[in-house]
Amino acid sequence: KTLFQGRITYEKEIFKGHHISAMFNAAEEYWFQRNMGAGRKNRLHNSLEELDAASKEVQTNDGKSESEGLRSFIGRINYTLFDKYLFEFNFRSDGSSRFAKGHQWGFFPSAAVGWRVSEEAFFAPLKKAISNAKFRASYGSLGNNSGVGRYEQKETMGTTNYIVGNNGLATGFSANKMINQDLSWEETRVINIGLDFGLFGDILSGSIEVYKKMTNDLLMDRAIPPITGFSKVLSNMGQLQNTGFELTLNANIMRRKNFEWSATGNFSLNRRKIKHLYGNMKNILDA
Repeated sequence: KTLFQGRITYEKEIFKGHHISAMFNAAEEYWFQRNMGAGRKNRLHNSLEELDAASKEVQTNDGKSESEGLRSFIGRINYTLFDKYLFEFNFRSDGSSRFAKGHQWGFFPSAAVGWRVSEEAFFAPLKKAISNAKFRASYGSLGNNSGVGRYEQKETMGTTNYIVGNNGLATGFSANKMINQDLSWEETRVINIGLDFGLFGDILSGSIEVYKKMTNDLLMDRAIPPITGFSKVLSNMGQLQNTGFELTLNANIMRRKNFEWSATGNFSLNRRKIKHLYGNMKNILDA
């Protein structure tokens, strides 16, 4: 694997209480893998490990190589006002060699806001009991290409037997799969609303959050009529919804000079629902 990465960061207090920071990252990853193997059966003795110590009558060999490239551009801007109001914007653009030209790139932005309400003047009377309180909300998208093989969008061939006249079987080549030239990134959009809190000097702290995830253009095999010569083709189809709730609690039970005792607990609930599989597309098998 070869990785090239460059990063630029910037941070400044532009006015009193106004902090801004920015980051831009460019990365390129390249994977290359080569395998080669050989084997024989019927060793002269189980203690012998060399190939020459086995019979030539039953021997095999194989070899292959694979490569893949991923180019990414990532950016982030943070703006903090009086350490109470927080704003963040992110973007990520990825180009993968797993997809065909024209569909290799995906753009995935996100944004978040936060409010440290415990830093407000009106919150001072509650500070002894609620030492920290922060509301936050975010919306963003994520891309996924893990369901696509390195050569899924490349024409690959396999051996096929066919009949030639009266001479019996002969060996030829045929396509292994049908290519979907429009295949592209699977995308998940996430809305998250949460509260981070600390009680009694953070003796008890935790977070509460609710979320909704909508995954569109899932990478799934789509059934096609056998008359095409194939049984399926990888496609972007369907919509999957996840909604849930998460609660995390941290307790600092005891703190001594050479001893600390703490405990952490969490509870989560997630509901998954398939909104649709074909959307506006009609299943070819039902046509």
